Amino acid sequence: MAEQYAHLLIPRVAAFVPSPEQVQTFVASMVDRGILPAEATIALRKPSGKFREGRNPITGERIVWESKTRRVLDGPGQVAAAIAGLADYEVEVAGTGSPGSPPLLIDFDRPYHLGMVCRSSSKLRYTSDPDHSFGTQPGGPSFGDLCDEVAESGVFQNPHDGAVIRVPGIGSAHFWLEFELGKFLFPRIAGGDLDILAPAVVSDAESIFGVSFGQGCRWA
Repeated sequence: MAEQYAHLLIPRVAAFVPSPEQVQTFVASMVDRGILPAEATIALRKPSGKFREGRNPITGERIVWESKTRRVLDGPGQVAAAIAGLADYEVEVAGTGSPGSPPLLIDFDRPYHLGMVCRSSSKLRYTSDPDHSFGTQPGGPSFGDLCDEVAESGVFQNPHDGAVIRVPGIGSAHFWLEFELGKFLFPRIAGGDLDILAPAVVSDAESIFGVSFGQGCRWA
């Protein structure tokens, strides 16, 4: 079974990019609703302009990536100002606790890590997360890779049994949301239905951002 799970909320309009005010309003809503732990930390991550390199532990291929800077914000009210003028950023709200209204149902009754990340990219990126060992296209793009054109369907896999799940309209995006659980914690997934986020999360996202969203997942 996978070690860490993140549930994805992806706009069905790949070109969608929210305003800083929309992101701030959504973050504040998630905090106010008790979707996230009460003591969660809000932080901004953005590209640093500095690059690192290493080797893929499986293929041995040389990989290069840009490191990020991280700055803790005092509260949701600082989000809009912090990301104003930025096209590439991650706003993370994360903590350990027992949220009053958890975004995902899990079979665990003690405090646990829960994080939400609002991710924005100036370039179109793949939002599928196929596991090629389960028979999806070998050598195909991975989650977060740059995308030359809109990918219509998102390809995901059930972490419990590896079943491939295809969701129309969410194969690529400039902006998406992730809800990350602590290690070895997984939500209940029935068959091929990934529409498992709390209804309040989805309705708030669609109301605040003004677009329709689909749901996917990624795990490693």
